[in-house]
Amino acid sequence: MSIDDQTLRALAFAASRARPHDANHWREPVVMEILRKLADRKLADVALALFRAADDRSADMPHVLLNGRSPHWRERDTTWTPPAKPFDRQRTCGTCGYEHAECQRRWASDHRFEPIPISSSNAIALPPDTASELHDLAKPPATTTDHDGTHPGAVSHSEGDHA
Repeated sequence: MSIDDQTLRALAFAASRARPHDANHWREPVVMEILRKLADRKLADVALALFRAADDRSADMPHVLLNGRSPHWRERDTTWTPPAKPFDRQRTCGTCGYEHAECQRRWASDHRFEPIPISSSNAIALPPDTASELHDLAKPPATTTDHDGTHPGAVSHSEGDHA
């Protein structure tokens, strides 16, 4: 890499400022000297490794860049993940959860495609039997009382029996 002093100073300045707050400070002249020793490498590779090392709290000194096997020289995972498609209730089967085409391909002999129903309040509408089962589950349990009208396990204070 052929790099002028202004660029070296700029990289050293930025790298020293990129250090985590509680990490050892890197002095700019030391960083510049390390960068000069890496003149045989491409500028973009050096800059990426420099900033990975600067961000690494455990890299006490910029000398870690002189080790070509240091993890700072390895590319980070750059696997691109496509953005998720917006969820569409009308294209999603309420039985299997697949979109229409996939539902028909996988489950044509099992069930018919039925989109996820939507109620007027934009909440998922449940079939009546499922809704009543959930309603029954949500009810508080009935309390039982003993023959004297107290709840089971209640402490009774009889005459002369005070705590």
